[in-house]
Amino acid sequence: MKALTVRQPWASYIAEGRKRYETRPMPTKHRGLLAIHAGKNARDMAQAGITGQPLGAVVCTVQLVACYRTEDLQDISEEERSMGDFSPGRFAWELRVVEVFDQPIPERGNQGLWNWTHPSD
Repeated sequence: MKALTVRQPWASYIAEGRKRYETRPMPTKHRGLLAIHAGKNARDMAQAGITGQPLGAVVCTVQLVACYRTEDLQDISEEERSMGDFSPGRFAWELRVVEVFDQPIPERGNQGLWNWTHPSD
């Protein structure tokens, strides 16, 4: 399956269902199952005083259901806006949580969409 590396705390917010859109500078044609990988960079978390979130691990799977131009989205909550870059010219990937892993699965991430094999496959 395809996977996407997302910095913390955003990866955990996706798994919790709090973050519905992942904003990116590029659109994607991919639709369907997508693993969300929490990147290893903890600098932003430490600066914000956030601790205890997994790093360098797949935390959940989602369905990537749509991709929108950020300027076409209406009625985005303030909380959602605070978790992404919704400036004009960017894209919002709409996600729906499918499965949250009881234990994050350690994995090396990558940039962009990359291939990941679930250990039970």
